[in-house]
Amino acid sequence: MPIEKPMDQNLRIETAYGWVQGIRDGNVCAFLGLPYAAIPAGADSRFKPPLPLQPWSGVRKADAFGSTAPQPNPLPYNSNQSEDCLTLNIWTDNTDKPERPVLVYIHGGGFTSGSGSNPSFNGRTFAENGGVVAVTLNYRLGVLGFLDLSSVWGGEYRTSGNTGLLDIIAALQWIRENIGSFGGNPNRVTVMGQSAGAKCVGALLCAPPAEGLFHRAIAISGSVQAVRDQGTSAELTERFLHHASLSSRTTNRLLTMPAEELMALQQDWVKDLRGVHYFGPVIDGHTLKTQPLEELARPGRTLPPLLIGTSRNETAGFIAGDDIMQRPSLEVLEHIFGRNAGAVQAAYERRSNLPLEGDSPNMAVWEAVMTDYMYRIAAIRTAEAYAAAGAPVWLYRFDAGGPQGAGHGSERPYIWHNGFPPARSALAERMHQAWIRFIHGSEPEAAGSAASWPPFERTNRRILLFNDPCCISGLEDVLNDPDFPMQSLVL
Repeated sequence: MPIEKPMDQNLRIETAYGWVQGIRDGNVCAFLGLPYAAIPAGADSRFKPPLPLQPWSGVRKADAFGSTAPQPNPLPYNSNQSEDCLTLNIWTDNTDKPERPVLVYIHGGGFTSGSGSNPSFNGRTFAENGGVVAVTLNYRLGVLGFLDLSSVWGGEYRTSGNTGLLDIIAALQWIRENIGSFGGNPNRVTVMGQSAGAKCVGALLCAPPAEGLFHRAIAISGSVQAVRDQGTSAELTERFLHHASLSSRTTNRLLTMPAEELMALQQDWVKDLRGVHYFGPVIDGHTLKTQPLEELARPGRTLPPLLIGTSRNETAGFIAGDDIMQRPSLEVLEHIFGRNAGAVQAAYERRSNLPLEGDSPNMAVWEAVMTDYMYRIAAIRTAEAYAAAGAPVWLYRFDAGGPQGAGHGSERPYIWHNGFPPARSALAERMHQAWIRFIHGSEPEAAGSAASWPPFERTNRRILLFNDPCCISGLEDVLNDPDFPMQSLVL
């Protein structure tokens, strides 16, 4: 029997897998909790790549967000957790023609928390203000999304360290197949992420299975620094198994252990900011094949235009909110950076003229060094790799902070035009419109306009500082540290 369209023609849509019924969200249409892939079923199904969806009959309601991926603590805006979490959400101002540019947002959360249902990045603003089809999504997190078990169980689990990344790729494949029905153009897709989401964007830029699935990229407070070599990922897996008291004869418990128990073990292992780099993508020879900078420099590659940047005081909030971070120490650096700790220690001591573990630490230098080595150096090196390849890239730093400066994630209300301070409405409008222009395929700001945003180039290393007022600046040479590799944590 044919499905009847409702009076609002935009709210009932036929996808490749069946009909869906959306809802109104202000002036736009919203389709919430749409499945984009299936979790493998069976006793040995965990840690494996997602599977294609099976079609359904009738009309599927798309009026509520799906469950979040399992994580240690319930989220205040969505407390439902399930391993069956592979859903996405779409906001569109009209579904009449498949012409609109598409924004696909990947949430952050240290690869261990978060969800596409966070109200801070409700896609309605981009749909209403920019004629953009906005998509947010869930992906598997923590041990279920990024624990590399290839050294434990062999080839059948060779991509287990990239399960979460493969989920995102499956979502992009669904979008290519179906977004036209929601008014989006599958050939005008921009991927955007913040923090761990930006690190996923960095990995997507280097992942052969993702090639051709997106055409522009935005990386906010993250780049390719989370991509791990297999030696590091294998060592981290061994440490987690030891923490979980699992031997070679009992590792199969990972396949059947309740998700809540897994999350408790994970939380106890990660503990605090010292475990910030324990999870992330892996060079597994399939999903990711080479070191990121080598892949970006590969001859013959056409790199998609990139907008990338950080906040001025990325780690200020981390340091203020975590007792272990409030005194510089080699133990903290070794947890966060592994064998790279010596380079970070040297940077602190060079800039402060103090020993790392002295009695009177310079906390301003400590915060600046941690910000540079956790975030800024990677963003700048990625921009440099783009410029060296002759690919278009725009670099920014967000400086408009509060009492603790411009901390991690502080630019998000401005980009999303949602929750910014009223006194900074002009800055929010400028940033939101710059992102919309970029998503539409233009330069983020018109050339020749006041304080316009120039591209970053090898011979003209310019960066836009978002503040009151905004300005163009050059880069400090202090960030050129040849002793520090691109991969943040090396074991």
